[in-house]
Amino acid sequence: MPSRQQVKAYSLRTVLLILVLAATAIFVVCELLFTVRSVAVEGNERISSGEVAELAGLTEHHSWLFLREDAIRTGIESNPYLVFDRLEKVFPNRVVLHVKERKPRAWLTALGKRYAIDEEGIVLSVLGEGDDVNDLIALTGLTVRDMSLGSRATYVNGSQMHAYTELMSEILVQNAAADFVSMNVADSSNVYLTSVSGFEISLGKAEEFRAKLLSVRGVLEYAVQYGLAPGGLDASVPGYVTYSP
Repeated sequence: MPSRQQVKAYSLRTVLLILVLAATAIFVVCELLFTVRSVAVEGNERISSGEVAELAGLTEHHSWLFLREDAIRTGIESNPYLVFDRLEKVFPNRVVLHVKERKPRAWLTALGKRYAIDEEGIVLSVLGEGDDVNDLIALTGLTVRDMSLGSRATYVNGSQMHAYTELMSEILVQNAAADFVSMNVADSSNVYLTSVSGFEISLGKAEEFRAKLLSVRGVLEYAVQYGLAPGGLDASVPGYVTYSP
C-alpha cells in the first residue's frame, strides 16, 4: 500500500501534468484561433495598406488577444502623413486599422529649407529642388524656430500661426485652394492672399475669414467674367471689397 508521501507526490505530479496539458491546450487554441490572420486598413488614400500595417508592426503572427494600441499608434504615426484613429478587433483573428492621412496644403521656406505643411501647421516633408509645389499655397511671413517632421512648426509669433490655420481651414471649407497661390501672415492684423489671377488681397485682421473670403471669391469670379485687370482688393471689412487698379 503506497505511503501518504507517495500519494501526495503522485497527486502533485498529476496536478502539474494537468496544468501543463491545460497550458499547452490554451497555447494551441490561441495559436490556431487567436493569431492575427487578416489586417485591413481604412482611411488611407495615398499610402498603401501594406505600408500602414508594416508601420503598425502587425504581421499574421501576432496574438489577436494581446495587441497593444499604444505601440500601434506610435508605429503608424512615425510617418508624418498618418494619424492613428482607432483599432478595431473583429473576432476571432481579424484586425482593422482606422487611420487618417494628412495632406500638404502649403509650402514655406524656413531655416534654409523648403517644407510642406498641412492645414494645422504639421510639418510633413522636406521638399527637394525638383518637387512640384504648384498645387500648394506658398506661405510667407511665418517666423519659426524649428521644423521637425511630424510635429507642428515651432513658431515665434503665435498670432501668425493662428492666422494661417484659421485662413487655411476656411479656404478648405470653401474648396478654394485652387484660387490662391500665396498667403502672407507676417502681420496678423493685415493678412494677405494672392490669387492665381494676380490680385493682391488684403483681409485685414485674422478674423471673420468666412465672410471676407466669400466676398473676395465673388469679386474674383466677376473679374474673370468681365476681364477686370489684376489689382488690389481690400476685404478687411466683412462683406465689402474695394478694388484698386
